[in-house]
Amino acid sequence: MIESDGAIQIWKSRAPNSCKFFVWLAARNRCWTTDRLQRRQLPHPSACPFCDQAQEMIDHLLF
Repeated sequence: MIESDGAIQIWKSRAPNSCKFFVWLAARNRCWTTDRLQRRQLPHPSACPFCDQAQEMIDHLLF
């Protein structure tokens, strides 16, 4: 099995497991944001709940 570049660093960090899991999901683009909900035709908000201007995506939320 081929690991992604940052997976080893994520799992060996001293952060709590819940934080490691979230960062791993974000790195693999697996967080349930509006763009993923829209692709699966599930109900979703029309814009980011924080800025109400852009579409909610993991890159937008984290950066």
